[in-house]
Amino acid sequence: MKTIIGTVQFRLAIMQLLLDKSPDKKIVLVNGTGALNISIPQKVELIAADARSKSAMKAIAGRSELIFSCTKIPYDQWAD
Repeated sequence: MKTIIGTVQFRLAIMQLLLDKSPDKKIVLVNGTGALNISIPQKVELIAADARSKSAMKAIAGRSELIFSCTKIPYDQWAD
């Protein structure tokens, strides 16, 4: 499973590139609400999780073979 954390415009471009290159691979989009105002392909799963939650990210990482971290967390808060 390939995971993209964050779902604003350029993250959706990554989703499309992954779909184009590996149509059989599962893709999971992660954002804070689990909702988008656009439609996504049926084979793409959308889940809600807080990127600042260590336990949530650990659970997601445990299921993912590759993660694209596209969050808007300011650099000075990454250590937290």
